[in-house]
Amino acid sequence: MKDRHISYCAMLVSILAIGYAAWLHHSIEGIVQRKEAEAVRLMTPAVRGFLSGFGVRDDGLPDDPRTIEELFGPFREEVPKIMKQP
Repeated sequence: MKDRHISYCAMLVSILAIGYAAWLHHSIEGIVQRKEAEAVRLMTPAVRGFLSGFGVRDDGLPDDPRTIEELFGPFREEVPKIMKQP
């Protein structure tokens, strides 16, 4: 009888651990997305200035980028063009 209690307790602890891991994964993902959005918001004016310094129009840059990929997308497209110029 005692062995059954240990098994049930072990199963309960395992289920709780899986639930906690899923919750933690979800909350960390949200925190990372918020931090990325904040960093992108702070870097957007500098990236716009940097691109305009190279003569790149910023109309390819979204008005309100939310991810690093959206922010540096036009830069990634323009670098090969800049490198080809003498």
